Amino acid sequence: MNGTVTSNHEAAERLDNDDPLKDFRKEFIIPTKGDLKSKTLKRSTQVPEHELQPCIYLCGNSLGLQPRRTSDRINEHLQGWATKGVFGHFFEHEGTTLPPWLHIDDAAAEKIAPLVGASMSEVAIMETLTANLHLLMASFYKPTKEKFKIILEGKAFPSDHVGIQYYTGQLLDIKTVTAYAHSKNLIIGWDLAHAIGNVELSLHEWGADFAAWCTYKYVNSGPGSIAGLFVHEKHGRVEATTDNSGVQPYRPRLSGWWGGEKAVRFNMEPVFVPRAGAAGFQVGNPSALAITGLLASLEIFAETSMHDIRQKSIKITGFLEKLLLEERDGKDTQPYRIITPSNASERGAQLSIQLDPGLLDPVLKLLEEAGIVVDERKPDVIRVAPVPLYNSYVDVFDFVEIFRDASQNTKGVFDIHHTPPSFVARQIDLCIDDIGVDVVKIGAQLLPQDAVSLLRELLLPIATVATPNIPEAKLLLGANDQPDPETQEQMIELAKDLHKLGSKYVLVKGGHFSAKVQDNNKPGSQVVDILYDGNQALLIEKSFLDSKNTHGTVMNNTDPVRGRFVEYLLRQVNGKPTGLNNGAFLERLGKGLLETEKFQIFLTKYQIMLVG
Repeated sequence: MNGTVTSNHEAAERLDNDDPLKDFRKEFIIPTKGDLKSKTLKRSTQVPEHELQPCIYLCGNSLGLQPRRTSDRINEHLQGWATKGVFGHFFEHEGTTLPPWLHIDDAAAEKIAPLVGASMSEVAIMETLTANLHLLMASFYKPTKEKFKIILEGKAFPSDHVGIQYYTGQLLDIKTVTAYAHSKNLIIGWDLAHAIGNVELSLHEWGADFAAWCTYKYVNSGPGSIAGLFVHEKHGRVEATTDNSGVQPYRPRLSGWWGGEKAVRFNMEPVFVPRAGAAGFQVGNPSALAITGLLASLEIFAETSMHDIRQKSIKITGFLEKLLLEERDGKDTQPYRIITPSNASERGAQLSIQLDPGLLDPVLKLLEEAGIVVDERKPDVIRVAPVPLYNSYVDVFDFVEIFRDASQNTKGVFDIHHTPPSFVARQIDLCIDDIGVDVVKIGAQLLPQDAVSLLRELLLPIATVATPNIPEAKLLLGANDQPDPETQEQMIELAKDLHKLGSKYVLVKGGHFSAKVQDNNKPGSQVVDILYDGNQALLIEKSFLDSKNTHGTVMNNTDPVRGRFVEYLLRQVNGKPTGLNNGAFLERLGKGLLETEKFQIFLTKYQIMLVG
């Protein structure tokens, strides 16, 4: 590798080596590329080598990966249920880290409280996010004639209709907004679905009145798993009253038996006395199975700190932003823009990338084919979230290389795959040993740089013809940082430089980027393709077709040439030489965009070389 790409890859490897959280990656099960493509849940080893590689999972903002210890804890829970039955509610047992089910929600509250900056008594593990929002609003929304409106952010999540904005990834200044709300004598609550496990929170210190969150995103508890809520201690007090003043000794709420005082919960008395703190807002008994999955992940969080997680998050998301925005090939514009704030203090792990109109579906398909997992928000946004506990800087580098290719290829390509260099080397060896090599046609832009090096060093010197487009030609020459050719002479020089790499012929396709010749001082009116044999260069010209589909611009121009050229080379190799000037051949060429008289010149000029 070389140039900017080499520097970025080396930087990614360096950052991974120096990452103090790198060992946590082993704590998670990362699906392989083959796993994602398989139609069954069973893992199979009977797949190509590259499909055994881990996928690039950048979707923790939607669903976190499964911790390896989750299955162990779930099995412990199931074993307790199987062997102890109802006794599992009340008694501790040896050989397990899990508490009795009666206390399992308190155990989870204690472990999750540091993630939100609260005391254990201010946190409850219960219900789902949407249900908790309803329960909290039922308690805290007390409209009066003067104050009856609910203020919320624009483009909020449907259940909120506040945290990190789910669409843009913007991190709101919770401390400042909370203080301002209180200065106006307003109650304020926060939806922290995209904040918990992602950024540092200090809900108690900031004085937030209430908050709610799910746990299946950055907290990795499993799809649709149990949620949590926060109620500031000033709202969670339960006073003992003996007078008849009519003042209720606790904040009104939608009550349920599990929120009752724990010591008398099973007395089943008709009078409800809630537990002090957030636990008093519980309604029904929570799922011990769901909490078990949550506890498995919280064990991992307990081995580090939100401060350390946040520090890596700032660095790795900053690295992602840098790679996405850097100038390549002399171009400072891309068919996308980042709509997440660039200030690290105003965002979490996620970057939201808005694509040009019409690109979302094809780009997502290309990413999926390459084993990359992100998520979408219609009509044109993808959300990319490198999670500090299991994503690497090399993950980010690989994603950006493939994403930039995919977004440039736009609507015309629906298959893309970054092949490991070792697999390319194996393919080359097998081809050489088995059938030999006569024609090189490869999408070099879609390969990692070290795989391109193998093509250049091992394949081109023994090839008969190479047919790169301009970006691929520059890639093969290690000239990514050089400007694109803009004249016929520069195109010819590019073909000559490629020919030095060893192939007998070079056919450079000129339909990409700025490879357009001047015609009557009107730039971009023609496209030139170059066929070069080491001595002479044939120019094949055609009017430029303006299209956002870079693979459809002038491919009809070179395809007939390349296709027939390759066909007759192969016939020659197989001992079946065929005359090139007969009418049947011209008829088989097809009309395409290439004038037959120009192709006639091509045939005449190269007849001897082809059929010798």
